[in-house]
Amino acid sequence: MKAMVLRAPGELVLDDVARPGLNASHVLVRVTHSGVCGTDLKIYNGAIPVSYPRIMGHEMVGEVVEAGDSHTFRPGERVIVDPELYCGACFHCRIGQTHLCPNGLLVGRDTNGGFAEYVTAPRSHVFRLPDSIDSRTAPLIQVLTTCLHAQRQVNIFPAESVVVFGLGVTGQLHVQLAKARGATVIGITRSAGKRELAEKLGADLTIPGGDGALQQVREATEGRGADLVIETTPPSAWRVRAAGSYSSESSPRKKGPSLFTTSISRSSLSSAPAWRKARTIRAPSPWCNLERSGWSRWSAT
Repeated sequence: MKAMVLRAPGELVLDDVARPGLNASHVLVRVTHSGVCGTDLKIYNGAIPVSYPRIMGHEMVGEVVEAGDSHTFRPGERVIVDPELYCGACFHCRIGQTHLCPNGLLVGRDTNGGFAEYVTAPRSHVFRLPDSIDSRTAPLIQVLTTCLHAQRQVNIFPAESVVVFGLGVTGQLHVQLAKARGATVIGITRSAGKRELAEKLGADLTIPGGDGALQQVREATEGRGADLVIETTPPSAWRVRAAGSYSSESSPRKKGPSLFTTSISRSSLSSAPAWRKARTIRAPSPWCNLERSGWSRWSAT
């Protein structure tokens, strides 16, 4: 089969490789669409180390070719593959925290992934796609599960103000989820095109990044500031200071606004503002298995 093979950092080639073998408990999927994630870019440039050669790609959808000894799937059915592999036996797996499995693997990073014509996956990690979701859009479901998992770490109350820093794919999904929960959503990015898209997707207000953003957030919230700040880009010190400086005494959170970051960064951040003002800072894992995420309910909206 054809596959995009990463031989070394920055060395990606189209190559002929053996089609993955199929055992009784796995499903062979012909990949029709595969998303390119920031994780893939970090693997490509060597920021995330992997063993080589490696076939990247963890946001993949396709059609069933063979289903081992399972009668659950039929050839030709459209499916999405959950890339988060876990042992199922450790403490975290037994209590449902499969994203914290110490034996866990990620397809496309630790095993070969979806930048190929075919991929195999345990049948427990293969899910039918409803007709309402087209295959070109479906790779976003994996990103959606990340956002759902992150927002479950904090309760978003109706009428709260939620600020989303960074309006890439993850940020745009956070905008829609927060809006669906009844929040007033403010998006911040320097990109005019991304601000326009966020407003089409439901953001109440978008603001260019920069020092003036803090004052604009205060003005938009009658001086109250953000109840929740969602950081989807590598956090910088001024952003964390900004979160710590918001006043939100009337928030249902009582002790002030929360911040969570879903980005991967090597930055060093000072926690002093959070300690002084009893803020909460969370960094939820970017991985959440599809079955527990409830993606089918949200992706239909």
